[in-house]
Formats: sequence, C-alpha cells, structure tokens
Amino acid sequence: MDAAEFRAFRVPREHVERFCRAHGLAEPRAFERIAKGEVSASFSLDLLDGTAAVLKVFCRSQDPSAMVRQEATLRYLRAHSDVPVPAWTLLDISGREVPYPCLLMERLGGVDADELWEQLERGRAGLLLRRCGAALRALHRAPLEQAEELFAGGVFPPEVWADRTAEAFDHAVDGLARQGWADPALLAAARAAWEQGKAALYAPFEPVLLHRDYQLWNLRVDPDTLEVIGVLDLDAAGFGPAVADVRDLELNVFLPRPWLRAEFWRGYGCPPPSGIESERLRMSALARALSLLCAYWGPTANLDAATVWLLLSPWTEDAEG
Repeated sequence: MDAAEFRAFRVPREHVERFCRAHGLAEPRAFERIAKGEVSASFSLDLLDGTAAVLKVFCRSQDPSAMVRQEATLRYLRAHSDVPVPAWTLLDISGREVPYPCLLMERLGGVDADELWEQLERGRAGLLLRRCGAALRALHRAPLEQAEELFAGGVFPPEVWADRTAEAFDHAVDGLARQGWADPALLAAARAAWEQGKAALYAPFEPVLLHRDYQLWNLRVDPDTLEVIGVLDLDAAGFGPAVADVRDLELNVFLPRPWLRAEFWRGYGCPPPSGIESERLRMSALARALSLLCAYWGPTANLDAATVWLLLSPWTEDAEG
C-alpha cells in the first residue's frame, strides 16, 4: 500500500458493526478516520451506549505479528503493572472482511502529548517530561516472570539485543550509502563513533520490557495536570536495557533542548545516565536515527542530518544548552 492508498484507506461501516456485534458491544453511532498515523490507520468510534473506542488497522502489512504483540503487551500490562493503558482490547486477525490485522480498544481521554508540547512554557514542559519519565519507569518495573505470554522463548539474553542493534546500524549505514543522498562525511563520522562506542552495547544489563517507540505522540495526557493517562502503540515492544527506551526522546526532545533531559530523569527516579549507560543510549539513538533516515529516504518531520551531527558531538549537560 503506497502513501496515497494509505491516506484514502477506509474500513466499511458494516465491518465495524459486525465486529462490535460479535463482541457484545453496542452499535456504532459515529465512526471516522483519525488524521494521525503512519503505520496504522486509526478510526474513532462512539457507540450508542456511550462507549468510546478506537479501531486500529495495521494496513501496511497483512502480517498480524505486530498487532498480536501489541494486544498481548497491553493485556500483560493491565494484569501485571500500573502502566496506564486501555482497559480492554479486542483483536481480529482473520482477514475475512478487512485484509489487515485490526485491534479495537478503549479510547482514552486527554490529548496526545505532542499536541501540547509546542504550546508549553518551560516550567510546564519540564513537568510533562517528569510525568513521561514516571510513566516509563512504571513500564520498566513490569515483572518479566510471565514474559512467555508476550514472546515465544521469553526474555532473550542481553547479547541478542546488542546484536540486533548493531545489525540495525550496519543495515542503515549501508542503505544510506546506496541511496546516495546522505553526506559521506556524516556516514564516516557515524562509523567512527560506532567503532568507539559499540562495546557499550555488550556491557551487562538487566533486561526490562521496552516500549521501543516511546515518544510524545504515543502518550495521552491530561491537558491540565499533564498526568500520563495512556501509553499507546506497543506493537514494537521487546526486551533490552532500560536506557534504550529513551533513544527517541533523546533525538526528538533532549538534543534540541538539553536542559529538559534532567527533568525527564528526575521523573524516572534517577540521575541522567553516565559512563557506559550514557554511551549505550548514544549508540541506541544513533542506530535509530540512521535507520529512520534510511527508511524514509531522507529527513523526517522530526529528524535530519543536523540532529545526527548533534548526536555525534560530545554530550554536555549544559544548564541552558
């Protein structure tokens, strides 16, 4: 499905009605496409009994594994943690009427955190980052004893996470070189930084459940208190070192606004990472940044070459950046 087809994609109302009926839900009163989203097409539903729901359709692929993982992770968190997630989820991977995996879930209140972000003055921005840190800490405290419920084989050894991160870096750098648009000097600097820092990936760590796409647009927050009332989009969830879950916030928030880094870690409950953990985070963010640039064949709305150059420069903890 190309970009135009994705934007035009709609789910027949009859399918939504049958989906609701099959699970004992009331009939939809209102049903419309939500504008945001790049991988899943999302639709808001208001049911006749007052229930608010969201239907997510993973219409980039007919492979149900990502949607299955998301539903299992949400169910796991409801049972084993204090992470705020939708109270119920219903999965349809039959493909009989809509040829893509579908997930119907409770629609949470509040607003997407990224919608508030640019409007917040410095003090409120710091508060939001503290709330985000606390929510991520709750996710990382989820017990892993029943991890087999989420992924076959349970929690994999730490070196598997390191190997996969290294593979992602190599794939991205090779892909960018083939695409030909990236500055060769940037790729050379990235390779040099990787050789200097990659040993940190293999340093021992205690694995936690990772979101692996933890950023502002995947959080629902109360616009007044800035409390996180929903952690969403866990289709990429996996296991690894806790610090790796901060890679997207590093790229999108902390590199351009380094004074906010300490606020997030204050909410998380520990000082900003240093030493090996800082280098592990840096390597994770570097692999992520290059992977996104390669996947999009160029800069994205939140990431460009300047961000990567910032990441490659020595990290400082300037009070004002």
